[in-house]
Amino acid sequence: MGQLQEVERICRESNYYDATRVVNFLKEQKLTEQLPLIIVCDRFNLVHDLVLYLYKNQQFHSIEAYVQRINPGRTPAVIGGLLDVDCDENIIKNMLASVPSQSIPIDELVSEVESRNRLKLLLPFLEATLQAGNQQPAVFDALAMIYIDSTHNPQYNVLRVRDSC
Repeated sequence: MGQLQEVERICRESNYYDATRVVNFLKEQKLTEQLPLIIVCDRFNLVHDLVLYLYKNQQFHSIEAYVQRINPGRTPAVIGGLLDVDCDENIIKNMLASVPSQSIPIDELVSEVESRNRLKLLLPFLEATLQAGNQQPAVFDALAMIYIDSTHNPQYNVLRVRDSC
């Protein structure tokens, strides 16, 4: 009926709907604007389903908008979902670079990526995060794991990370 703003309002404000049914309904409608779907998936922690749907429908801009403007704290789940669908690494790296690193829970991000054996993917992001002054132990731990796993002089690299403290 073209009442997209009303759909967004209901998705955002109402607590009286079954999230899974609404998500399925919104997917079937193939809306041009994905904000109602994003809102429901974010509210009810259905991020993995959201990422799979948006990726399958090549809605990369919607995924990027979600992590940049709506909920950067869910970036680890988004990255995990993208890795599950074998998304191009450059898309993932660009997405990570576009989100303020202080908004991303580094320990969750490392856990998501490490559980998929793709930790080296985070190297440019983690190094940029360290250069930006982020002193979280998770950043140092992840960099140390990556440097140790790589064969490029791990002792030197681990000392370099330690000296950055």
